[in-house]
Amino acid sequence: MLAGAAAARKGICVEPSRIATGVVQWSNEADTAGFGARLTEVLGAGDLVVLEGDLGAGKTFLVRTVARALGVPEDTPVTSPTFALVHSYETQPPLVHCDLYRLGEPDELLYTDLPDVLALGSALVFVEWGERFLSVLGTPRLLLRIALAGDEGRSVQIEGDAALVERLIR
Repeated sequence: MLAGAAAARKGICVEPSRIATGVVQWSNEADTAGFGARLTEVLGAGDLVVLEGDLGAGKTFLVRTVARALGVPEDTPVTSPTFALVHSYETQPPLVHCDLYRLGEPDELLYTDLPDVLALGSALVFVEWGERFLSVLGTPRLLLRIALAGDEGRSVQIEGDAALVERLIR
């Protein structure tokens, strides 16, 4: 059950009946950027988004579109934090981008400041390859599974609060 780590920290409980899934299709980079902009409209400080998908599926590209929508300048690189594990951006709210691909065990998260960032609830957090670490991360507000679909297309399965999923698939 997805209940939203941010909601739980704020004392809000998302009931199981309010959890939904939906699918959106991206045909090109413009579709992805549009979806990233919509994410910035519906998410905020304290929200955790977990991104899953094959290498090259567009997880980092999506986070880059969110960063740009939040005001990160074009001349500031927004790249995968595969080796650094965590990149932070001074936006409003602060944006934290993590890539847990290289980690093997949930205990390894303790070597990052990610648990503290999540506990504070002051940043919008995107975690690539985070599904296997939910026991430590907590329940995400959204879980996005991105799959390649054709030459440039992507199919995105969205799981989360029903009202939020509805807004994103419109």
